Amino acid sequence: MEASLEALIEKQAITDLIHRYATALDTKDWALLDECFVADARLDYESAGGPAGPYQPELRDWLIEVLEPIPLMQHLVTNIVIELDGKRARARVYTVNVNRMGEDPEGENLICGGIYYDRLEKGALGWRFTERAEERTFVEGVLPELNS
Repeated sequence: MEASLEALIEKQAITDLIHRYATALDTKDWALLDECFVADARLDYESAGGPAGPYQPELRDWLIEVLEPIPLMQHLVTNIVIELDGKRARARVYTVNVNRMGEDPEGENLICGGIYYDRLEKGALGWRFTERAEERTFVEGVLPELNS
């Protein structure tokens, strides 16, 4: 299958958005995270033990609450499959999240694997998530209690 240059450019822009989301979480840059979503975006973290609902303000506040105490995170994303449909798209993204659960460099890690199912749209500010759902596929380590 031959892809057009325009399609490759759009897919790269979506891939950049996926990486921006992971970077925002890892660096706890909540303003950068806001740039990843349309105003009425919906997220679903139920498979990972969290809530589902609108990004603003409910899920944003929940993400800050559960991620701030984790000293170090690395959200690795791979196997990105994108289906374009004009100014809309769907994506499926594999993720492995490595989380240092304490300050001790020899301490415990929590490693979570999953798949993100995304819906996206392109607007004046570029590609943004309209929906993001995580399907947790595995957990290695002790998952802390989450407030949802």
